[in-house]
Amino acid sequence: MLSQKHWAKHNLRSVTISDTMRTKQELFPQVTKKNKADYIVSFWIDNKRYRYSNGLPIGLDLSPNLYPPLERYRQAEILCSAFTLAIRNGWRPSVLQEQVTTINSIAKKTLRRKLLCDYSHTYKRDLIYTESKWSEYLKKVNLTQKPIKQLSVDVIKDFVYECSPSSSSMANLKRNISSLLRDELEANGVVLNFSKIKLPKSPQRLHKPLTDIRPIMGDIRQFNDNLFLCCLMTYTMLLRPHREVRCLSFGDFNSDFSQVSLSGSKVKSKRNRILPVPKGVRSEIIKRYQGVRSNNVFTLDDYCFNRD
Repeated sequence: MLSQKHWAKHNLRSVTISDTMRTKQELFPQVTKKNKADYIVSFWIDNKRYRYSNGLPIGLDLSPNLYPPLERYRQAEILCSAFTLAIRNGWRPSVLQEQVTTINSIAKKTLRRKLLCDYSHTYKRDLIYTESKWSEYLKKVNLTQKPIKQLSVDVIKDFVYECSPSSSSMANLKRNISSLLRDELEANGVVLNFSKIKLPKSPQRLHKPLTDIRPIMGDIRQFNDNLFLCCLMTYTMLLRPHREVRCLSFGDFNSDFSQVSLSGSKVKSKRNRILPVPKGVRSEIIKRYQGVRSNNVFTLDDYCFNRD
């Protein structure tokens, strides 16, 4: 049995802990994990939980999950501090804004933002196509002007199944529509579990290695010398042909053409790449070199071939 004095202390301590927990839920944003790699900022206001993965609702252009994995938590803490400051200054999630934000508008808003970013041409093209098909589908099912609260995983699943030209393209369409919808939905307090969309598995194709590459490379060289050099670089240096090889200039090589250095702006991974140049590639580059370092390796001029 507790004495009256000890009971009073115990009771006071319980009330203090309870008040602290309630205050923490209602007023203090916290960084929580959305999955193994991504983070969100969550908090409670008026017994309602809000979760945000970016700072757009408070006018801050910060998306922690777009950073490299090791930097995401630190950026999420910065985002959390920004929400804390905004709440202290009187900001609250706008219920009116949630009601008037339509399903059709969020994909268009995300598309405009992503087209301004330094993504690949093919990725932007896929997003444009996906947004177009999504708008057509919403119009067909009469959801264009509906508030985002009425959007469900089943609607997105039906879209993926109906608008994919083949079973093998379903995964790509699902990934693109998720990229267009997820962040904006969560920024407005709507969290959907895209992992519930189960797709049929398509059979894998077995690609067997070529036993003798020399005759094939010889045929390619007879067909087109530029294509031969592109294939040679792709095969021996593992460079991506569409941009990393196509945009190579003689200035990307060192003085004796034994090494090539590519800055992050020319590489898909956005990281610098420094590679040794095999003898076969080096001899082909030296044959083409006309003394102008700024010239493109394939056009032999100050421009490169277009993407097609």
